[in-house]
Amino acid sequence: MMRCEPGTRSHAEPGDCAVSTRAKVITFPVAVRSVIALGAVVFAVTTARPQQTTFRSSVELVLIDVRVTDRSGKPIIGLGPEQFSVTEDGHPQKIASFEYCNIEAIETASPSSIAPMVVPIGAPALASESVRAAVQNHRLIVLFFDLTALHPDDLLRA
Repeated sequence: MMRCEPGTRSHAEPGDCAVSTRAKVITFPVAVRSVIALGAVVFAVTTARPQQTTFRSSVELVLIDVRVTDRSGKPIIGLGPEQFSVTEDGHPQKIASFEYCNIEAIETASPSSIAPMVVPIGAPALASESVRAAVQNHRLIVLFFDLTALHPDDLLRA
């Protein structure tokens, strides 16, 4: 039997290369499928992302107002965060924010020192002495909204 090679193909008889051609017909689709499968595996491996780890955490910020006085009831001034310790269930907690407010200066301020410096034209009359006496040692909280700098959504919430 003659071997079917590219150079000798023209001299071979029709039945001589039947086995070889059949092997090529079977081998070619198998090779194509193998290359496609290998490409799919490589593509899947390169596009597969490792699962990202999710870390969930929460923080609870608690506001604590403290007024420190001596034995006679006078406020102790000039304290800082290093002179305080805060614990929760026996565990020390970090002080995230500290603000000293001199309440004594506010309480001892005379009405003349807190009177408005300028009274706009058309402003309502100042409060009478009876109203001033009633609110003299009370805190005054003022909420000021700068309407020119607020976004519309924030303005609606304000």
